[in-house]
Amino acid sequence: MVQQLNTACLIIDITFEVVGTIFCLGRLWSRLVSPKGTWRGLIMWSDICMFVAWVFTVGETISIIFVTILAHYGYHLSDVLRLPPHPLELAKWDLVSGLCYNPILGFIKASMILLYLRLGGTKKGVRMACYGLLSLTLSLLVALDLADAFECSPVSYVWNSRAMDLAAQKAQNATEEVFFPGYGYVTGFKNGVYVTGGHCFNRAMFIMVAAGLAILTDLMILCIPVYMVYDLKMKPRKKLVVLLILCMGICITAVSITRLVFSYQLVYPPVGKDTGYNVHSTISQIEGGLALVTGNIPDLFPIIRRWYPNFLRSDSPDILAPNPYPYHKSNSASANSAYSGRLQKTIVPPMGSTRVLNKEEGEDSFGMETYGWRGDMVTTGEVLVKGGAARSLTESEEAIIDEELGKAGGIVKTTHFVVQEDTGPRPSREDNRWSNV
Repeated sequence: MVQQLNTACLIIDITFEVVGTIFCLGRLWSRLVSPKGTWRGLIMWSDICMFVAWVFTVGETISIIFVTILAHYGYHLSDVLRLPPHPLELAKWDLVSGLCYNPILGFIKASMILLYLRLGGTKKGVRMACYGLLSLTLSLLVALDLADAFECSPVSYVWNSRAMDLAAQKAQNATEEVFFPGYGYVTGFKNGVYVTGGHCFNRAMFIMVAAGLAILTDLMILCIPVYMVYDLKMKPRKKLVVLLILCMGICITAVSITRLVFSYQLVYPPVGKDTGYNVHSTISQIEGGLALVTGNIPDLFPIIRRWYPNFLRSDSPDILAPNPYPYHKSNSASANSAYSGRLQKTIVPPMGSTRVLNKEEGEDSFGMETYGWRGDMVTTGEVLVKGGAARSLTESEEAIIDEELGKAGGIVKTTHFVVQEDTGPRPSREDNRWSNV
């Protein structure tokens, strides 16, 4: 019985496609359970890019299965020579595989860039970087796919080169023979030049250049979440959690580097090593499947939090911290006095709050409660500060406020305010908390 890894290659290809599809379905589920009217703007375009990428992964999986079977991947080289060749069908399916591969990573990267733009678009630097990298990513996608489609002239020379060469040699009466070590005598030469029916660029070099560009754009895109998070007023542990979620694409970069190494070994095979008996042909499918997984994970957390509210949450999701200055009703004659001062509040909403978001809120905050950034199902509202006198806060009082709110973590916002003291009913226990701004 012939020893082979061809079956293992097929299993790996199908497995990673199934796993990637499961995560795409999870993303779809998160949209179906989201409030109505939230699927618009950047969320919509990010989902569309991911869906298009998934369609291309299906096409690549189908084509790579045929390529794996026709090219006899996973067999020893000595066994491949004894197996029946299928050059025409192999060349066609290999072309389809290449045309499907390039858009996959391009559209997934575009989806992630739109996610970063949705999260950190308030920063001018983030906006400029996202727009620039989105343009670069889509330009490379189109350029590489066009180069792959027209690697040969005419295009039919990709899958019909042998027949076209024989026809051209017959037409020019190219019957000279030249000896090549390892191949023997090769016919089809005229005046020392091999006559062909078409021309192609160096495909092996093209694959390595494309892999290098993919790695470069990966590293550039991963710089965006680092810049977004580094100056946020978060606890270090929470900031690390956010970076881990947003920088999962580093796994794809590692796979892309591995693919570049395999491509180099294909062009310059190690001496005396059997380069056929392995599963290296599955690296593109592994890369695409992992890209679908990491690209969809940020949008799966709202679903996970339905069952595990504290999943990967670095801060306690409890209600707001107690007000260090509880309300005391004034008995003075001057009941309606005003003062101005400075107050810091932390955006940490109470758990269990449920309400329907409007379109703008949904677009900005859907999924953002995952990281404890902006949104968290909280929007603007009126702030009522009770107590105080017709004076400004002292430095010691401001220090106490800063200390108390610094314990809560989250994003700190400074609000300048003017308060009118009123004689009203004593606020309830739940009102006697820090408000959100």
